[in-house]
Amino acid sequence: MLLQQNKSISFVIPCFNEERRIKPLLSSIEKFQEIHCHDYQFEFILVNDGSTDLTTHKICKHNLYRRNQIRCISYKNNIGKGYALKQGVLSSKKEWIITLDADLSVSFIDAMDIFNQSFSKNDLVYFGSRNHKNSIVKKKFNRFLFGLILNKLLKNLLKINLSDTQCGFKIYHKSIIKNIFGNLMDYSFAHDIEIVLLCRKYNIHIKEIPVIWFHMTGSKVRVFFHGIKMLKSILKFKKKFL
Repeated sequence: MLLQQNKSISFVIPCFNEERRIKPLLSSIEKFQEIHCHDYQFEFILVNDGSTDLTTHKICKHNLYRRNQIRCISYKNNIGKGYALKQGVLSSKKEWIITLDADLSVSFIDAMDIFNQSFSKNDLVYFGSRNHKNSIVKKKFNRFLFGLILNKLLKNLLKINLSDTQCGFKIYHKSIIKNIFGNLMDYSFAHDIEIVLLCRKYNIHIKEIPVIWFHMTGSKVRVFFHGIKMLKSILKFKKKFL
């Protein structure tokens, strides 16, 4: 099978308290569908991870939802980004699954360009890497420093040599990823690391690919607070996987 020829893609986008971003996100989906409507079979799955604002209301009032051009998975309590992605991936119906963040730090257009250009014949999992030599990235220094420290920890404690595990843009083939997400137990921002370890457990190669990535304001990640939580998860993974 030549991967470039596939025309069936699920976009999975986790959402938590995104009422300020949801209108631009939905507008981007609408414009994207107009451009690519004859090229691919798409589905767009927005997973509302227990938002307490008007995120769900704005999704359900939009014409895309009324015309069944997007799906919304919603539940009452905020559980975490990993759980939201798990629900979206397990409910997806297309051949390939692309995950994106709601702020569209990687846009739909750029995601499709990467989808069409980056494939090899044998890989089933692709991680967008902001540290790839061909990436175009604009991010804050504290995020850059946090990434360097995290990479050192992952290499030394978990023997992970990927240059960027935390970019929200990833591509998965349905043949293997539902099993991976079915076994995912960490629902925090550290879920990406567990995905890497599960792929390694099942001998699934991860190919890193370049991205065009722009830092957006309003991120839910608090570097110090979530850094401590991530360290705890890494130590837990060390006991479980090594």
